[in-house]
Amino acid sequence: MRTCVASFFDSANLGDLLIARSLHGFAAEFGPVERVSYSGDPFNFPDPEALPARSVLPSGSPGLRVRLVSTRIGHTAWRVKESRSTRHSRILGALGRSNLLMLGGGNMIFDLERWSRSSDRFRYFVDTARSVKTPTFGISLGIGPFASARQHKDACRALDRCEWLTFRDRAALELYLEHGRRPAELGVDPVLLMDQTIDRPHSPLNRVAFNLIEPRLLCGIDEPRRQAIMREHAYDLTRLVSDGCEVELFTTDRADEPFLEELETFVGMSGCRIRAITGLTDLLALYREVDLVVASRMHALIVAFTQGTPVVGLSWQAKVHSLFDLIGRSGQCLPFLDRDPQALRDLIDEASTHPQAFAIDDGDRDQLHDLNDANRRVVSSLAHGSGPTTPSHAGA
Repeated sequence: MRTCVASFFDSANLGDLLIARSLHGFAAEFGPVERVSYSGDPFNFPDPEALPARSVLPSGSPGLRVRLVSTRIGHTAWRVKESRSTRHSRILGALGRSNLLMLGGGNMIFDLERWSRSSDRFRYFVDTARSVKTPTFGISLGIGPFASARQHKDACRALDRCEWLTFRDRAALELYLEHGRRPAELGVDPVLLMDQTIDRPHSPLNRVAFNLIEPRLLCGIDEPRRQAIMREHAYDLTRLVSDGCEVELFTTDRADEPFLEELETFVGMSGCRIRAITGLTDLLALYREVDLVVASRMHALIVAFTQGTPVVGLSWQAKVHSLFDLIGRSGQCLPFLDRDPQALRDLIDEASTHPQAFAIDDGDRDQLHDLNDANRRVVSSLAHGSGPTTPSHAGA
């Protein structure tokens, strides 16, 4: 069976690159695979060992052209123009040569502003596959949040056009079940199945890694609020360093770098420094050299968890605390905004005293592989010619 995988291959986010690579590897178990990037350049495939550079974050309101394309008329005009492009022809060819479109990984449909229409991109891929009679498996999907009920319903309508659906967390599944019409199941983020490749030290290192998202990426955060958030985190870091702990600031997404650079300067202590991460090897080396990872980026947490490094989450979106709910560790996750600083310090102290309680165990691994059975069942049945399977009931 030949599969076309559409995921975030062209991204400046290491987590997205790892998701795409994991889906590619999963599809390759069943036959030849073609790749298409869901965003950016459809045929650019960066290596997870070399995280691409990212342009400066845009400031101010989006331009008129962006808003126009997001209207129904504007998007229709874009679709007409896109259908005549070389890029579209190449995507159409890849789908036409495939027996299945595997479309997924990452947060594929979400709208933080009322004017945006992220479901249109998803629908473009599904409809293009339909035009050449290639079925679509929406796999390990993340969706939400949405700024309006209309965006939420549009997302569910786009998802309804897939023949099979699994979601990577219960929050995304429940958003779909509110308006969706297809049977759907809870799956697993494919990066959670990553093998442990590092050996953890047996003695404490007295070092904590902090991963913090750029607050400007959160809806409604202006510069004064951003500075307040920086002061809150600087307070946490200063306390840790003053108590003799080393702090490594790191990011898996280039967009967070400006915030970390300002935070390092704000703290101004030699025990708090930025650790450059240019790819997966750098990230794994960091996880080997720290006692604990405190992170807001979902895949900074996921990769650490798979490698046996204790983790504490700082949730800025439902997908982050849903990850901890999925693995039965909701107590290891705190809000990124408006949290109690003492609660974070208490968790860090507890993780230092009982590290294994904050790290993956065999039961976690078994549970994650069980969740992946929903994905494997769909693809395996198609690969072996027994016909597609349908979930017996939604939310299984």
